[in-house]
Amino acid sequence: MAGVIKDTVTNILGKFQGTSEETPREPSTEEFQTLVEKYNKAGQGHVFAFAEQLSTVEKPSTLPPPLRAQ
Repeated sequence: MAGVIKDTVTNILGKFQGTSEETPREPSTEEFQTLVEKYNKAGQGHVFAFAEQLSTVEKPSTLPPPLRAQ
């Protein structure tokens, strides 16, 4: 019973505080370059004009999602 309560409380707290699984991570150099190339091909390269000035913490939450395949 105590385990069920603990899991429930952890689950609820995770929804309020976020969990490490939900915390965005900074893309690798290769992932970032691929993302920039996709946006350049779509004529949207300006989105990354100031990306290098962002801190490691700011990048994942600020950068746009990858473009969907068309």
